[in-house]
Amino acid sequence: MGWTPGIFAFGSKDRFSCALQPDTQNGGEVWMVMYRNDQGTKPWPKMINSFGDGWNTQKRCDTIAQRLESFRQDGLIGFSHRSDPKTPGS
Repeated sequence: MGWTPGIFAFGSKDRFSCALQPDTQNGGEVWMVMYRNDQGTKPWPKMINSFGDGWNTQKRCDTIAQRLESFRQDGLIGFSHRSDPKTPGS
């Protein structure tokens, strides 16, 4: 399956999408889930690792954005974050 870099909007009312953004920490670019609301669009988590079985960072980003959008459409109104000492940078 071919994946073309760019912004993937899933619909005019969707709030989550995926975009290739500058990586200010490491240089280059990185795929990030983007969240759009009335105040604008902001990056959310960035994809740092590739997985096997055809899962590259772009495909992961696209899949996560689609899943988050489906949760939102089902009524999700917020997230919380829990640090994990085993996760670098959490």
